[in-house]
Amino acid sequence: MRVRKGIIGVLMMALCLALGLGLAACGGGADKYTYALDKTAVALNVGATHQISVTATPEKELDPEYVSENAAIATVSDTGLVTAVAAGSTTVTVTVDEQQLTLAVTVTQGATEYEYMLNKTSLELVEGASQKLVVLVNPEKQVAPTFESAEPSIASVAQDGTVTAEGAGTTTITAKVDGKTLTCSVKVVPAPVEYEYSLNKETLSLALGEEEKLEVSVTPTPAEAPVVVWTSSNEEV
Repeated sequence: MRVRKGIIGVLMMALCLALGLGLAACGGGADKYTYALDKTAVALNVGATHQISVTATPEKELDPEYVSENAAIATVSDTGLVTAVAAGSTTVTVTVDEQQLTLAVTVTQGATEYEYMLNKTSLELVEGASQKLVVLVNPEKQVAPTFESAEPSIASVAQDGTVTAEGAGTTTITAKVDGKTLTCSVKVVPAPVEYEYSLNKETLSLALGEEEKLEVSVTPTPAEAPVVVWTSSNEEV
């Protein structure tokens, strides 16, 4: 009898152990996910962006929701793209499967990047003419550029940027400002010569059959003699 009771007890214990293991197996069958952000804090300059990345372990498809605590400092899109708007600090909250994750965002103004250019990158001037070069800055600020001509005998430049054509040829004007170098190519062409024309006689009084030669004078003397075409308003006279 005692042996029988002992065998029954062992069987009961084995049955309870089997049931316990089965229940444990059933309880452990449901996956438990943990969620994380790629970064928990970012520092951005105004205008910069950061894409939030959410991961799940074990892996699964996610549909997170994003909310910025202060959109005046940093906004966040439906896809998790954070855009820095103004200097300050805020928090972006990410909600996924009813769990919340946070990203601390610090926004700074950052150094202003300036763009420099000349109002002209090339000039064509007649000898004796002048034109002023101006350094343009975006965004605007006061600058003190220095100017230099590669060949002053062709085109000289004053420190206010005024370029003066001195003689025919080509040269380059260089402007230096805040460590930047800007250039303007200059072509100088000869000034057109203004000629004055005159006759050796303005009036003639001739007897019948008498002759007198008219001559054209040109000042200054041209390199080539001009071609003169003569006409009479009354050839019968």
